[in-house]
Amino acid sequence: SRETGEELRNHPAQGEAQATQAVLTLLHARGCQLAAEILTLLENGFADGAIGRWRTLYEVGVVATLIAEWGPEAARRYIDHEAVETKVAFDEYVRCAPDLGEPPPSEAERMAVNANCDAMIAKYGKEFANSKGNGWASAFLANKHPSFRDLEEAAQRSSLRMYYKVASYN
Repeated sequence: SRETGEELRNHPAQGEAQATQAVLTLLHARGCQLAAEILTLLENGFADGAIGRWRTLYEVGVVATLIAEWGPEAARRYIDHEAVETKVAFDEYVRCAPDLGEPPPSEAERMAVNANCDAMIAKYGKEFANSKGNGWASAFLANKHPSFRDLEEAAQRSSLRMYYKVASYN
């Protein structure tokens, strides 16, 4: 799998396909890392940890399936959605920092994060910033607030839902 990823990286796509290939390459690398973590956990007797990492690998696979199917626009939206995820994480940091004794972010940092997020929402619409973290996919589904279950169904993986849910419990 790593060799296949390397081969694709050494033969970059041209034109519109570049965005799709770039995202799929990132997701593939993440999948390889997760697979190595799963193997390490299993070899060392940590089956519960391995199943938790499998859950993440499954999520990556579902997203990769959809990016491959939906193409460059989905790839761009997926990458641009990082601005929303950054804002969510930033706001959580701001909320927790005082209790953790961490320094507050600067006003410049706050403005930059907000501006980046606002720019992406202006570009794609308010559903892009939905609270379920899958706003990047809203344009491709008949749902303005897609859940991960909606992504599974679109990727035709809903039959694996039971395994995914079981992976949440030891």
